[in-house]
Amino acid sequence: MKPGGKLHLWGTVVEEKPDPYVVEVKAVLPDGKAISAGYGVGGKWKKQNAWLVRKLAEEMGLEVAVDKSHDDLLEFILKAL
Repeated sequence: MKPGGKLHLWGTVVEEKPDPYVVEVKAVLPDGKAISAGYGVGGKWKKQNAWLVRKLAEEMGLEVAVDKSHDDLLEFILKAL
């Protein structure tokens, strides 16, 4: 990303699961177009939570500009430094 660029990231808290843990997400956009994507957690962490997202973002040189995470929902805006 270019300096100042923003990455909107959202997800859900995933407690420790078998490796890899994958879910297929299907959605319909406002224009009626259907889309799908794979979503998963794997590797050494085997989980996903707000603390881990913040840690990994900062290790990659991204600033957490907005954190609206709550309960089991993760919602961030990350900014490239």
